[in-house]
Amino acid sequence: MNDIELTLDNQEKDWLESAENEEWHSTGNLNEVEDKFRNAISTFRNKRQKINVSLPINDLYKIKSMGTKNGLTAEELINILVHNYVSGKISLQL
Repeated sequence: MNDIELTLDNQEKDWLESAENEEWHSTGNLNEVEDKFRNAISTFRNKRQKINVSLPINDLYKIKSMGTKNGLTAEELINILVHNYVSGKISLQL
């Protein structure tokens, strides 16, 4: 496994030192804490940011047509394509 060097701020250094000195103890409400973090992760994953993209009109017509054939809007199809690309499910020939 590769060693990764992290740069910690002062608060993070204090937390690390505290954990290494075994100053941390279970509060007994692990399920509640897990639920809190799952909700936070879910909220983060679902956040979206709008962008504007200019496309050649012929490409946009083709995207709209392909989307319609699959019951999707152009925006939904573009979203799926981008997600699959950044997830490594598809690749592009540049």
